[in-house]
Amino acid sequence: MTQSDQFDRSSHTERLLKRKLGTLPDWIPPKIVRSVGPFEPEIFDEILERRTEVFTACREKLASLTDAEFHSLISSDTLRPNQFERDWERFKEAEIEKMQQIEPAWYAGGFGHPAYAADFEYWSQSPHYTNHEALLLSLGVEPKHFTERQIDTMEETVKKGTELWPSLHYMLRRREQFRRQFPWQFDASRINPQNLFAWFELIDLEIPEEFTSRYVTHSKGRPNDNEDQRDKPTHRREIDTVAQLFTVMAIEYYGYRPQAARSPTPKEIVEAAAKVGIAISDDTVRKYLRLGASFISPDWKPDEF
Repeated sequence: MTQSDQFDRSSHTERLLKRKLGTLPDWIPPKIVRSVGPFEPEIFDEILERRTEVFTACREKLASLTDAEFHSLISSDTLRPNQFERDWERFKEAEIEKMQQIEPAWYAGGFGHPAYAADFEYWSQSPHYTNHEALLLSLGVEPKHFTERQIDTMEETVKKGTELWPSLHYMLRRREQFRRQFPWQFDASRINPQNLFAWFELIDLEIPEEFTSRYVTHSKGRPNDNEDQRDKPTHRREIDTVAQLFTVMAIEYYGYRPQAARSPTPKEIVEAAAKVGIAISDDTVRKYLRLGASFISPDWKPDEF
């Protein structure tokens, strides 16, 4: 074939792929941040990987055809398709159809999608909330992105045994907490900020740091300066922060490697603590090393010594 013919084959390849795959190859995984509830950004990577596998297989399928077979494919009559066109139409047909029907949900990896984040400045000025508003705000999500009817439907599908994304299961469980705490408000009645944030404080419910109220002077995680901090319970966010610092120091000073199956670091830390009269177990050290390590990017690699 001439160089011109080769270029034509390339053009026809792109046309065939576009007609078969549509806009599927244009999908880009969203960049989500850690928020309340499950945080599994790797889900989007897995979705992209499966899509890429299908796209690559389709391109390789066309590339495997001889020049004569390729010409027969593009010359086929759409009303009376030949064997090459029928084979091409059936190739990966089920996988592509499933991808076209089910667009990856923005909350699949967690609620930290920036495009769906709550306008906390606006909601901090609200004198009251509905149960639905309070629920979504406690997850960091602008309430308009889920309707009560949608969440009702999710609850019904779960009862029937349908699997949902982990983030949605987390939301449904929290919804039940709200329903039990504010049962009379569940039909779109009012919850005042004082009651809401007092409840957050009482049960140490994890909420976004940005979720505050102008009507509450002592919101969860924001104690008054004149209060004795020793009497306050330790919040999960504080524990996470301390665990991260603990793990960083273990990496820096003890050579701890989170990826290692076995590590001498926990025992070394226990022995160091014993020297200053602090008794701590290996299991406790491992627990907080694992917790701190869970915040480290999967791409991180230790420096080589």
